[in-house]
Amino acid sequence: MPVGTNAIAGILWFCAVVAPASGLAAEMGCGPFTLTGGEKVIDVVDNPPEGPSPGDVRAGNRQLLDDGGKPVAVVHFSATLTALPTADSGSTFASQYFIKFPDGWISTASVYELNDAEDTSQRAGNAVLLISGGTGPFEDAKGTIEIEAGDPPTYVFDLSCESQ
Repeated sequence: MPVGTNAIAGILWFCAVVAPASGLAAEMGCGPFTLTGGEKVIDVVDNPPEGPSPGDVRAGNRQLLDDGGKPVAVVHFSATLTALPTADSGSTFASQYFIKFPDGWISTASVYELNDAEDTSQRAGNAVLLISGGTGPFEDAKGTIEIEAGDPPTYVFDLSCESQ
């Protein structure tokens, strides 16, 4: 099976950016903070029938950068098209996002809409990710991450990590 250009680019990006993440000096903690979207790899898997249809998947990853432009985390995501656009809404996706920091992970889920299910640009609207848990310093994480649309997008973290 031939390897596509996107797959090769993703592997090279992973080796150059994600693999050395354990050496990053910046550590994020609980509370509010903001990161900026950096380099991304994304693809759309068009499952049968051909064209946009429920079951199609958008999957990829994106660097998250601090205020100085330094990579501090990587977000991995998969979003499944669950409903086609109507007169009142765009294409609806159910998604999972996993954010990997050098010392722990945050897991999230979301439902969001896009005007065009095949568009992988920065034209998406805002999305709110609901935090479902984490590891390391994010073990008891609760709260939200809002992705503010833009080029580049902004990730606004509002974390609480207090044990119940």
